[in-house]
Amino acid sequence: MSAGAAPTCLTCHYALTGVRDSRCPECGRAFNPADPTTFGPREPRHIRIARRCANAQPSLRFCVLLGIGLLVVTILAAPIWHSNVLPYLVIWLALYGCWCTGLVTCSLARLFLRIRGIRCGFPTWRWLLVFFICVGGAYLAVTNAPLRLAAAISHASLARHAAAFQQPNTSPPRFIGLFHVSRASHDASSGVTTIEVRPIFAIAPPPMAFRKGDADIEFANMHLNLADGWRLEWEKDVPLTAPPWKAPRQTKNPATSATPSR
Repeated sequence: MSAGAAPTCLTCHYALTGVRDSRCPECGRAFNPADPTTFGPREPRHIRIARRCANAQPSLRFCVLLGIGLLVVTILAAPIWHSNVLPYLVIWLALYGCWCTGLVTCSLARLFLRIRGIRCGFPTWRWLLVFFICVGGAYLAVTNAPLRLAAAISHASLARHAAAFQQPNTSPPRFIGLFHVSRASHDASSGVTTIEVRPIFAIAPPPMAFRKGDADIEFANMHLNLADGWRLEWEKDVPLTAPPWKAPRQTKNPATSATPSR
């Protein structure tokens, strides 16, 4: 050790100056103040920065919070349709950019340390865990997994109330499983039953309906096939300006609302 160099821990390179106990207060490694081989000098600043970057990794708490956050966003923003594709793309690209930046920084720092002859491992498995969490969230969103699961859960209630919709002067229930019923109609001539619904878990879903009957009659341009001939259909070309179940206000015609002149 060079003269005047501050003693440091060989494991975590904590500065041992002024430590009265013969154990590192940072990592607990034992050292002997009388034996210079049990401790080392303080590393240069660029080496310490490289060690910090090389040891950087997502914590398990961060991985859990990231998975829960992506799951909540996927459920609240379901389903994927024309007007909410851009926010999804922004979220996934931002997460992918952060992941790439962290992984590249960690890898370059470890490569630098290896070139300098300092032992260090490869990037830890937590970086891969973050990657798989992001890919899993994107897969759930693209495949509309929350909506598929909600439709499967609600199919039993739909089949139970299906016969009531074909009876005249019968009001539909307020809820069918995980869907709020807005309106129901049955066309006796074509045999088509349409139940306009919206998911109770989504913030601003597109116009959506359960439909059973003639498949040639198109209510929407995206659908999920259910059992017993039912389909869950929704529009994808509706502008995302307001919740679709809220009807726009009717504007008065100036020609008819003008006050008569005296």
